[in-house]
Amino acid sequence: MKKQNDNIDWARKWLYAMLGVVVVVYVGLAAKYIYVLVHDTEGWIGYSEENQFYNDTVYGDRGSIYDCQGRLVQATFPYYTVQMDLRVPFLANKEKRLHYTDTITNYEAYADSVCVAVSDYFKQYTHAELRKKMDEAFRKGNGNFKIVEGRINYKQLRALKAMPLFNQSKLHSGLLVTNYENRENLYGNLAYRVVGAVFGDRTNKSGRYARFGLEEYFDKELTGEPGIVEHRAGSYDRPIKRPIDGLDVVMTIDMDIQDKCEALLRNTFSNSSGDKACMMVMEVKTGEIKAMVNLKKDSATGNIIQGENYCISYRAQPGSTIKPLALLAMYDDDACDTTNLFDVGEHGSIVIPGTDKRIYDSHFVKRYLTAKEAVAFSSNCGMVQIALAGYNNRKRSSWQDFHDAMQDIGFTHKIGIELNTEAEPILYNPETYKGWSLTTMPSMAYGYEIMMTPLYTMNFYNALANDGYYVRPHIVRELRRGGEVVRDFSATPNRSRMAGKKSIKFIKECLLDVVENPNGTAYSWVRNSDVRIAGKTGTARMVGLDANGVQRYMVTFVGYFPADNPKYTAIVVMTNNYLSEGAPSRCGSVVRDIAKHLMINY
Repeated sequence: MKKQNDNIDWARKWLYAMLGVVVVVYVGLAAKYIYVLVHDTEGWIGYSEENQFYNDTVYGDRGSIYDCQGRLVQATFPYYTVQMDLRVPFLANKEKRLHYTDTITNYEAYADSVCVAVSDYFKQYTHAELRKKMDEAFRKGNGNFKIVEGRINYKQLRALKAMPLFNQSKLHSGLLVTNYENRENLYGNLAYRVVGAVFGDRTNKSGRYARFGLEEYFDKELTGEPGIVEHRAGSYDRPIKRPIDGLDVVMTIDMDIQDKCEALLRNTFSNSSGDKACMMVMEVKTGEIKAMVNLKKDSATGNIIQGENYCISYRAQPGSTIKPLALLAMYDDDACDTTNLFDVGEHGSIVIPGTDKRIYDSHFVKRYLTAKEAVAFSSNCGMVQIALAGYNNRKRSSWQDFHDAMQDIGFTHKIGIELNTEAEPILYNPETYKGWSLTTMPSMAYGYEIMMTPLYTMNFYNALANDGYYVRPHIVRELRRGGEVVRDFSATPNRSRMAGKKSIKFIKECLLDVVENPNGTAYSWVRNSDVRIAGKTGTARMVGLDANGVQRYMVTFVGYFPADNPKYTAIVVMTNNYLSEGAPSRCGSVVRDIAKHLMINY
């Protein structure tokens, strides 16, 4: 009995000893962790933040772009890629359903119905082809089998998820869906350089970035304001700052007019030897640009594709389209007598006095011309004689007078269109221009030693059509959030005329003569019985010769219509044309056709 009691006492002591050891170890560990917590607070907080919650930037929806009729042109659309993880336990019967036995796997039970449904709907493979590919992938344990190749849209994704097997959870189907965003132009490449493009999306590490056009110019407005969300491990995400969706851009472009302009220009351009072509149509009273087309020929294939925005960035010597503006400046400066006759030489060729530079007229009509005829017949010699008579070009100060007269009509004023690549005109300053000679000012009078883009040329002619008042050309009507206008871009006409009323009236008569005088340079190609057009042809030599040693030219026609009550101004420019492919036949005919179309349909 004593021995039994001793055993009990020993067992009790051993139990108490073990309990004491456990308590000591526990207290020691607790003390250690308390010490670490107290003395390494920042480390623990950092670990907690890193593993329990963190903040992330989130974005709202990017704004859309609409045409002037309110039609959606460019927007962000979701798309998806789908794959199958053929390693999921369910397909190999490692996770069984009660109504299947060990004699057949869930993969074998579903494979035929999956392949039939997918092949019938997407039509990428036949049932047999898809089954063969999927069987091989299953044997290899493929975790990323492409059950559908390429991208699918939301409608297609819904259809896929209604098919056998895929109508179950992804733990059973193995269906892996990856979401993406794609910025799409619903009109294809129409107005591509105006609308712009966005590359990448928010799911890519490189992010999303806008390139050229309105997408680039209004990138901040279209993007909106980012928000912040707090991600918590094992819990819901908590928004700290909600994102604000981007604004919508409403263009002045009418996609119907844009489509017609591109078709007309493409047809004529394809039959020319030129390498670039552009076209614009603008409302006279509002300054709204209704179409802006930019085309070029692929150097390798010769195919016509969308080019850079030549309308606003291609700065070149304008040629004869400058003649009405130069004459306007001189006439308004009392440096031109419209009743005088100016000698252009027996065959339309003169030498600038004091130099050996000879000037030629390609459209010679008669030897003595009035100022109006010099414009109508596009006489280089006539414009030289008018400039020499008006300013007596013997010294730099005479050029200064001509320069000041050009500035007075607003030659170098900045337009500020809503695109990033606008190039302003260049009118060389007499005080600083080192290339000055006795030929400088006469050359400027007929379109050389001056640089300007088609946008600025059209703007000047639009001011003439608008009785001398400038209206800022613009490509955007307004920015919107929902139905609310956030910013209005409507242009206000300049309160002062570019020149006197009498001067404007005289130049408008000259422009009408270009088209309606039987000897006018545009008479054969632009005059028509449907709509009266006033305008000017332009032909400018380009630097260098082609491979065969032949001179190439930039050809232009710019005008407004109807001439008696102008509603639209239009310009067409082509570069690297042969002289036989002249401004009237190539460019004037396109303006004539769009004028007839607009007068009938608008």
